[in-house]
Amino acid sequence: MVTKTTERYYSVTETAVLIRTALKKQFPGVEFSVKSKKYAGGASIDVHWNFGPIQEKVNDILSMYSGKGFDAMTDYAYYKSHWMLPDGTITLRRVEQTASSHEVDNPPPPGAVAVSFGSDYVHGRRNYGKTFEESEEFSGKVGQDLCKLQGVEWKGLNDTNHLFGSNDSNYIGHWIYQLVSNTSFDNGEEYAGVRYITSEERENREDKSGMGIVMVKTVPPPAPVNNNVPAPATATGKMSVNYNARKNGIELHFSEKPSDAVLIKLKINNFRWSKFSQCWYQHDTPDVRDFINNTDWGSI
Repeated sequence: MVTKTTERYYSVTETAVLIRTALKKQFPGVEFSVKSKKYAGGASIDVHWNFGPIQEKVNDILSMYSGKGFDAMTDYAYYKSHWMLPDGTITLRRVEQTASSHEVDNPPPPGAVAVSFGSDYVHGRRNYGKTFEESEEFSGKVGQDLCKLQGVEWKGLNDTNHLFGSNDSNYIGHWIYQLVSNTSFDNGEEYAGVRYITSEERENREDKSGMGIVMVKTVPPPAPVNNNVPAPATATGKMSVNYNARKNGIELHFSEKPSDAVLIKLKINNFRWSKFSQCWYQHDTPDVRDFINNTDWGSI
């Protein structure tokens, strides 16, 4: 006997609310425009934001709220359904097989509820200015800074090429896109130029554009703090906190290898490991300080 799964349906308006909540949780402080629209035979949701996280990171969330997918090989739209976990996280439940993908039929995670969404598609677009003119001005500034760094004559967005030598046939717009699309901006950060990456950044794979160049970003001034921070106890020893004013960062040093639970907490809160400095580091923000101060390190 086959038991039919009870499914909770979310209208496109309700789905938009879920998306706003998920984005706010994942990217606190970033302002997202989430607008739903209905049309003959379906509905969709458009999400826009200015600078902030890169497109890929936001798409990872948005893709979970689409009720349909599209197979370009056969010009075929197919349906998707999902599981909703108790904490609101969405995972795939079922996707039918297409010419370019295999069928997905995932069992329910513990406590999950079957859901489907009224949004056929969810589209995300990252902007670099409030208007097209502001975006063009920003792109031009980045292009001029790239040319200055490389010693190449700036001839405008549509006429500048050979940024990386005579064998580079790409126009400057290609490299601007590679750099900008792979650079995230935390709350309060603003573009301030470009520079070559350091050996430490290369080692930590921070050059996601593959150019050997990264953006310089201004950061808001850190709030006054007491740097004489006591070392909290953890389940695997002592941890010391260092506020690096020069880099506007927070560094966590452990006397021994952290437990798996600690490592998971660090990664969830976007801490990165520096092999060079032998520490876990993150930008110095109020949210990061709250995480450090409000975590019961002695229990993990």
